[in-house]
Amino acid sequence: MPSLPATKEDIERYYKTIIVAVQKADKETLPHKQFVKHIKPCWTKVVDLSHKTMLNKRSLWRLKGKVHDRSDQFFADYKHAKRTFRNEMDKAYNEHIMNIANRMEEFIDNDQTYIWSVLKSRRKQKTCCRELKLNGITHTNESEICEAWADHFESIFQFDSKLTNSTNMNFVKHEVNKIRKAQRETKALIIPFEFEEIFNICKNLCNNKSTG
Repeated sequence: MPSLPATKEDIERYYKTIIVAVQKADKETLPHKQFVKHIKPCWTKVVDLSHKTMLNKRSLWRLKGKVHDRSDQFFADYKHAKRTFRNEMDKAYNEHIMNIANRMEEFIDNDQTYIWSVLKSRRKQKTCCRELKLNGITHTNESEICEAWADHFESIFQFDSKLTNSTNMNFVKHEVNKIRKAQRETKALIIPFEFEEIFNICKNLCNNKSTG
């Protein structure tokens, strides 16, 4: 951990290190499904092209600093490509569903096998983690997977005095003591939040953001 005060560059560097570590652990331990064309029959060539265009625009936007400003040309291009991809995906999906509905209506009296195959394929299948690779050992039994996850998270949250920063610890203790002292010295009653106050705050939050 960096000494106080931590700079913006320090925080960004540690943030990227954590993200890389999580992604690496995901690739090395969890099984991943490969893309199978028949699973997404609505994935047409137009959808595929718009998807690749979106990924290309996103890469350019990330290379230019990931600026979240609509006046930034790279951000605007990425958002436009993303909307185009979603529109093409929705259009292809609706056409696919319409074709299935038309075929079902055509064969409902003549081919019951096809009708039931479509209905069964539309049912949502329960999915779960059936394989976990941890420390070079592959676990396939459900109880073994649960125990492996438990051991993993226990090892993560074990306290290691070597990783502590005395300066940070003293700073946190000092700030906590200041808050406690201010709370004891405050004579005014703490008025609880009203529902209308919370409602108005939530109402004014930005849409399509983590806060909204």
